[in-house]
Amino acid sequence: MTKLPTTFQALDLTGFEFDRTQQYTGINREMIDFTCAVLNKNRIGIVVRSVGAALKEIYGIGGSTDIICKLLKEWRTDNLSLMKQGKSEKDLATALLEAADDGLLEDSEIPEDK
Repeated sequence: MTKLPTTFQALDLTGFEFDRTQQYTGINREMIDFTCAVLNKNRIGIVVRSVGAALKEIYGIGGSTDIICKLLKEWRTDNLSLMKQGKSEKDLATALLEAADDGLLEDSEIPEDK
């Protein structure tokens, strides 16, 4: 399994709609959901650093690391729950890897099928 990059030069926002004229003053869960969807489409690893950078590119604002961590943890929890219920196209192994702490796993840390 190859690691997804956690940095980017630009994001492809094709197919995503949001109000580009609105002045945002803070981040919320809806913004995190949207940002994670954009990162998924662009095949960028979803970690605090990449979410923070994407928020700045998409909405023109950042947020404190504590707030981003809290909202990203909620996003991961909700998505893991949906994946376990079979309401997502991702498999459970992918869900578990994405729900891992903010670091990326090395290939040697991923258990192999027996």
